[in-house]
Amino acid sequence: MDGVSPLPNQNKNKVSDLGPWLHRLLVISTILITILFQEHIVELLELVNIINNIMLVIIQFIIIIIFWGIFHKILQLS
Repeated sequence: MDGVSPLPNQNKNKVSDLGPWLHRLLVISTILITILFQEHIVELLELVNIINNIMLVIIQFIIIIIFWGIFHKILQLS
């Protein structure tokens, strides 16, 4: 097996230098968007008249997780 040539895709650089930095930038931007939209989420939940604070926190947490899931899907597609 000394004379075996490498596979065609082994010599290619699959990851560019820009990719990881772009991903980090987009992750930081999604975290900032979540923080900025947190007040809007609370305002929307107050319009629904949910009085129980525990329910407000749970619903807010679920909405933030959904936002992060959507942004993560967008990051995977780019």
